[in-house]
Amino acid sequence: MRPLPLHGEGTGHRGVTAAGGAAFDAITAAATFKDSVAAFGIAAHDLLTCDGGYRLARAELVKLYRGRKAEIETMLAAFRNRPWPAEDHLAVRDVGEHALAILDVLFRDFRQALAVLHDRKG
Repeated sequence: MRPLPLHGEGTGHRGVTAAGGAAFDAITAAATFKDSVAAFGIAAHDLLTCDGGYRLARAELVKLYRGRKAEIETMLAAFRNRPWPAEDHLAVRDVGEHALAILDVLFRDFRQALAVLHDRKG
């Protein structure tokens, strides 16, 4: 069986696709932002409960934050080219921007919690 193409012939669009090559609709696209923020929260929580030192945990937290932020920004850029109605584009952009804002708040809070756990001033 021939695999489904991800781009080009047979898809009728360009850009990000869901599993199996199906096109993302706006709701599925918006859910990917939530998934990215949730994954950051889980990984950051794991860092708070690990036995490593403060500097290592802080460096890993920064690495996680930068990776998720870049991921969300990349998704926002990719979703701009989708063949959706204007209101769907606006909604996805709003959800993406809110995800970035939430990510910033979570990063700040996890950084402060890490400092408290290690008796640092943060």
